[in-house]
Amino acid sequence: MGIQHNIATVIRAVMIERQLTLTQFSAELEISRSALQNYLREEGNPSISTVEHLARKLDVDPEVLLTGVFQQDQVKVLIHIFEAIQDVSNLPEERKQLFGERIAGLLQLWDDPP
Repeated sequence: MGIQHNIATVIRAVMIERQLTLTQFSAELEISRSALQNYLREEGNPSISTVEHLARKLDVDPEVLLTGVFQQDQVKVLIHIFEAIQDVSNLPEERKQLFGERIAGLLQLWDDPP
């Protein structure tokens, strides 16, 4: 995996976290929509100054963009987990059961050999 992949991974993660469309996110990043699409397709070759600009707009260190080592703030992650738990607890019992079965199925994928 190269730098282009790392940049795409971080940009995509922040875009999903902020729940923005391509058009909205490109405006927020102050880059064209086509440039954003290129970065997400791992085709863009940003200059160092562009990496620094993107890092500021993404609120990450430039090293995060280059290395792809992206860790969200743990407090934000915990809040998302608690919100998800609250949402599940509000489901009717039948839907809770279905949700539990599907999560158990996903967890089993880690145990199954490829």
